[in-house]
Amino acid sequence: MRTTTKILLLSSCILTASCYAPAGHSQAASPTAHEKKEQYMIRADRELPAPPWTSSVAPQKNSGKDASRIEHETILQHEDDPSTLMQSAQFLAASSSEKDLVILGRYLRDAHFLRRLDGPENYQGTFARLRLAKVLTTLERNHQPAVEQLLLHLIDDAVFQGHVLRMQLLIHALSAIRPSPPQAVTYWDHLSQAESPIAYDVIDALCRNQSKPALLLLEQKFLDHRHNRHEKISWMRELIVPRRTDKPLLTLCEQMIRHSLPDDMRPFLVEVLFDYQPDQWYIDEYPPVPPPLHQADRQAKNILRKIATYAVKRLQLSARQKHAVQSALKEL
Repeated sequence: MRTTTKILLLSSCILTASCYAPAGHSQAASPTAHEKKEQYMIRADRELPAPPWTSSVAPQKNSGKDASRIEHETILQHEDDPSTLMQSAQFLAASSSEKDLVILGRYLRDAHFLRRLDGPENYQGTFARLRLAKVLTTLERNHQPAVEQLLLHLIDDAVFQGHVLRMQLLIHALSAIRPSPPQAVTYWDHLSQAESPIAYDVIDALCRNQSKPALLLLEQKFLDHRHNRHEKISWMRELIVPRRTDKPLLTLCEQMIRHSLPDDMRPFLVEVLFDYQPDQWYIDEYPPVPPPLHQADRQAKNILRKIATYAVKRLQLSARQKHAVQSALKEL
């Protein structure tokens, strides 16, 4: 595959996080509480109705006029004002015209455009602070076939892949493509090797995508002994908790609890599904919140009942865990 050489190079770079950071900035530094809030908000933004800043760039129907396209392309080529650049890029990102999306894709692979859109100061924080984040989020909401090709082409592009924050944005943007194409799965796999500073982003994307290829890779990551158990418990508590009633993800949870997870890890996944403990699990100001079990649909409830029944009968649960599962069974 064409991506292999480049991605292998990127994988080796990931293991040295400073490769991505601008001079004088350590990308490996832990994000502040404010930065975590920003990251949380941009992730939540992908799953909630469009916020006010996208109201002017809702998916556009092709008017058949080339004037607007030429105007926005001229802006992308020559404009120096970052806000104006972002607005034009968002307009093209929301378009139903393949020509508009091809134009945008060309500029997303252009170093001069990317520098004008986000200066070095923007790359000192999290990916949520980039103006590029709003462009990619607009693309995620646009379900035109050309969007998939645009995003897949960014995987192979050395310019776009030249900074870890853009890589994080692409990791999340690819989660909008269902089912996940092989190029996306390969990209995710290489960027979520043990010790990768952005493995968490990949797990987040897999949990949101939930197509069969994504869930197969997610299970592989949970079974990979090179990822330590504390990291995996963190994935469960932060990324599975808010989706604990999603049928595809629940189906994988049942598979892992019954068959594939190591015995000592199974009670932690059961706990995540049935015994939410925010005070013990989180220190963040904005912890993940699970959907109520009683609001799950009929199919999800059936899977939850099967998991709960199996867990009580077959797993070595603590007294607290067993009580929580039994209480959940009554609720279901």
